[in-house]
Amino acid sequence: MKNKTGSHVGVIISFAVFITFLIFLFLILKPALEVNEEKEATLNNMGTLLLEYLNSELTTASIQINRNVGLSGNCVGFNQVDSINVTGLGGNNIFVKNSTNSKMKFDWQPTGAKLLAENNGVNRFFKVYASEGINSQENVLSGCQSIPKSSYTAGIAKTEDGIFEQKILAAIQLYKTNYTALKQNIGISSGEFGFDFVYNNGTILSTGETNQKTNIFAKEIPVNYLDTSLNSNAGSIIIKTWQ
Repeated sequence: MKNKTGSHVGVIISFAVFITFLIFLFLILKPALEVNEEKEATLNNMGTLLLEYLNSELTTASIQINRNVGLSGNCVGFNQVDSINVTGLGGNNIFVKNSTNSKMKFDWQPTGAKLLAENNGVNRFFKVYASEGINSQENVLSGCQSIPKSSYTAGIAKTEDGIFEQKILAAIQLYKTNYTALKQNIGISSGEFGFDFVYNNGTILSTGETNQKTNIFAKEIPVNYLDTSLNSNAGSIIIKTWQ
């Protein structure tokens, strides 16, 4: 009986020592836990603001030349492409593809909402994109076969949000040349930040390493992005902040 009592007392003492150790450990780690929670909230906020900055509306419209229309020459001209005209965007924000998803040379003329696009005399389907996230270049096209509105069918225009590789590249460039302006554009009012862009093939573009090598907190955010050819890809943004 005495041995059993001694055993019980030993267990109680051991348990008390263990609980005391846990409390001591918690008190030691509590400041670090609080800092981590604060930085997690900061990263979440910065990530949300950055993704909003990289996001733009994308309007997509299709044009199908009617089968009874004979094709000739190396380009066609569509009159009254209203679905693109209503966006109010200029030629530098427009992109054109054909039925094989290949990029086509084009010339956008806001007056009359006229779109000139190269053609091989066979292709009858064109997909037209318009967005502030697009940074394209118009071409000088002339002598194009005129396709009046009665000779083509325009699909219903669709507008959706998208993250554009070109906006990501521009943000990285602005970070390197005018960090303060980028922070203001994004809406980050306090705290230092940087970010990496990870392509779908694993290639990484970075805003650059900071001189601060300690207390760096980072979070990876999966994103779907539109590349420079407006193809959809899966990648990620790694947002970073430091003390």
